[in-house]
Amino acid sequence: MKIENYARLVLGICVVFIGCTGGRMKDTEEMDLHTVPVNNSELEKLSQKTIFFGHQSVGFNILEGISEIIGEHKNVNLKIVESKEIGSKKQFYHFRIGKNGDPAFKIQDFADMLDGGIGRQADIAFLKLCYIDFWFNTNVEEVFQKYRQTMERLQDSYPNVLFVHFTAPLTVRENGVKTLIKGMIGRPRWGYEDNLIREKFNRLMRDEYGQTGLVFDIARLESTLPDGSRLEYKLNDQEYFALVPEYTSDGGHLNETGRRIIANNLLHFLASIE
Repeated sequence: MKIENYARLVLGICVVFIGCTGGRMKDTEEMDLHTVPVNNSELEKLSQKTIFFGHQSVGFNILEGISEIIGEHKNVNLKIVESKEIGSKKQFYHFRIGKNGDPAFKIQDFADMLDGGIGRQADIAFLKLCYIDFWFNTNVEEVFQKYRQTMERLQDSYPNVLFVHFTAPLTVRENGVKTLIKGMIGRPRWGYEDNLIREKFNRLMRDEYGQTGLVFDIARLESTLPDGSRLEYKLNDQEYFALVPEYTSDGGHLNETGRRIIANNLLHFLASIE
């Protein structure tokens, strides 16, 4: 390689590196991470509800966090049960929906479970799509329309159910030489283009359901540091956010710290809605 070509390559890498490290801690929209523990009265209130949660892997992380929190409280009757059928007892039911990578199937599977009888028994119901359901080539508008139309029908069919809406979880942003090279040759990078797609979906969710007070914004929580600032980035002048590395074990799933934050917030949230 000639010296001048080598110099151009190095310069190009430097330019990409500067662009890739454009993340900053966004402090203009600080968020309380609810470090105050859930109390017995909140858990007891939830034990009087029939809750139904459809999810996949990150959902199990959240439920593990909820189980840990419940285990720290004595004389609380809130029970977590994995089942596709709701019994006569008021409990926190959950089950796997669809398959990862197919958000439309997950949405339909959730609806089928409600139509199968759960819709006539649940007090609160919600599904959570996963980060793996959104990639750089996902048709966000199509996924959202499927979700919106399904939820409208379910709400009409089961007016007594309180439907909660989740934003899509995030991943961390990969770093390193490979990431720089991917950016230079136009290949998608883990936590860049895919998190941008997730942010587009999440904005649609917030715009549609934000005023109802029934949006659980897991993406905002995952991208918020303990001091209230957020991991914000830009790609092609479009804003997106990333999972805080300290909250994950593998770049996407939640570790003990991450699952406790999300679980604690979800319990606060569910106990607060009417």
